[in-house]
Amino acid sequence: MVRKWADARTGPVWPGSGQHPPDAPWLYRAMILEGIKMGATVFQFEPFWDLFDYDNSICWREVICPTLRQAIQEKWIPSREEVLEKIRVAYHLAPAGNINEFHENLRDVDWIADEGLLARAAYGLWEKFLEHELIPNKGKNYYIPLLPPQTPEEVLDQFEVVLSPGSEKSESGYADLLDRHYHGDGEGSACIMSVGGFIYVMQTHENLYEKQTYSIELPKRVNGLQAVLKKEGAEISWNTDPGASGYEVYRVESDTLSLGTSLPVLPWDSVPVARTTECHWNDCQPCGNKTVFYTILAQTISREKVEGTVNYLDYLVFSLEKSLPSEWLRIDLSGTIDTLPVLPPPDDRPESQVVYPTFAGADGHHRPIAEKIVRQIDAMKAFYDHGDWRNLTSLYSLNYSDPNGYSREYVGRAWKWWLIRNNTTCMLRQIRCWDFSEYDGKGHVHVKMFSLFRALRRDDQPFGYGWSGTLRIPRNSDEEVLYTWVEEEDGIWRLISTDPAVPNLAEILWNHRGSDQTSLKLIPGLDD
Repeated sequence: MVRKWADARTGPVWPGSGQHPPDAPWLYRAMILEGIKMGATVFQFEPFWDLFDYDNSICWREVICPTLRQAIQEKWIPSREEVLEKIRVAYHLAPAGNINEFHENLRDVDWIADEGLLARAAYGLWEKFLEHELIPNKGKNYYIPLLPPQTPEEVLDQFEVVLSPGSEKSESGYADLLDRHYHGDGEGSACIMSVGGFIYVMQTHENLYEKQTYSIELPKRVNGLQAVLKKEGAEISWNTDPGASGYEVYRVESDTLSLGTSLPVLPWDSVPVARTTECHWNDCQPCGNKTVFYTILAQTISREKVEGTVNYLDYLVFSLEKSLPSEWLRIDLSGTIDTLPVLPPPDDRPESQVVYPTFAGADGHHRPIAEKIVRQIDAMKAFYDHGDWRNLTSLYSLNYSDPNGYSREYVGRAWKWWLIRNNTTCMLRQIRCWDFSEYDGKGHVHVKMFSLFRALRRDDQPFGYGWSGTLRIPRNSDEEVLYTWVEEEDGIWRLISTDPAVPNLAEILWNHRGSDQTSLKLIPGLDD
């Protein structure tokens, strides 16, 4: 659902910030394309105000409507038969009589609620919970359908392989199996998938800048454009393609170009001025007092390798029947004729983005100290992710005190309760800033950090209702905590305080109260 993405604050911004980036509407295009690749013909968009109401109708005007129009006019949506032809491996869910049997399925297919071994092998996972992986990190394996337990045998027989819970014991085992049945539609770090006469190239990060590569086979582009001026107009010619069944001629006049643009960009809905099976065409329309540009596209079975890059919010669709523009033929006011290559537009986006660790405020001789503390933060994540409450507690000083007045003994009991009660844990962290203002006097280093301790509890019917979901601490709105570290006599950096308190037993117990949480008013950070 789109709301899920809006509330997740998707975009190249700090996790936990309340900002909704202005470029987030482009994720609608990604979501639409994900549906199209699987043959979707009906789309539901939420929230409704991203369509026609209020000020956010920019999502409809600039992204949703143009993408749907293009999908319809260019016939992107594959048929049922084309989708089934792409699917070689399916997963047959097992019936589940209780929550543990249900998790036998989830162990293969859900990396949030369980290990998701098959999902990781098929689609890839950057870092658990940090991105929700709308766009697969790998496109080679297409999509693996999840079939209900009662699926008829004649349906199961359509697939080369039908997997079931425990078919493989590891992510690598599933990866090897998939490699035997899928070979991919291109090469590169971007997500590349081909279905129904089109190939889709998508940058895989939903909220990070990263230049990713692609190399794909596309219809051979037309080159060798030439022109001869005649009294009755211009004769345009180009190199012959033996695999071409026809050509489309496009004509653009200079007064239709954007200010400062030297070459046209051919919009997807451009209409050719002519179609021909010959490798030449006469334009009887005089150039007059305008510079005129021509380009030729071919309907062809000839192929060539096309290489390029995509970055954040790039979601490209290429036809496997019609070529891309290769050259523009320009005839200016003086009658000068030039042939100009079509080049990729300039791109000033970052080629990569550092998420963690960052060292703002840890300059000069403070940098080595910060790097030591980062290693302790990494240890905190490792211990938490593995449910190791003893070693997690060892990161706190014996002199630790939180804002509620509790000590390290409290910390150990709280972490033990939380980590034993939950089944799966994952810490997210991002450093906001470093503060060494008290280092010279007290030896304290303050690190303001987004830190979200995620957990999943496996419940069948707690408190009278069925629920199995993710929990989190701390409960303050921005999930930011000021961690204060001190180097102790043994040379190890440990926590001397956290503000708000992490862990906080009141927040832990509130998370596990159940369906009547509303009757207990939690005050984030307080444990009185």
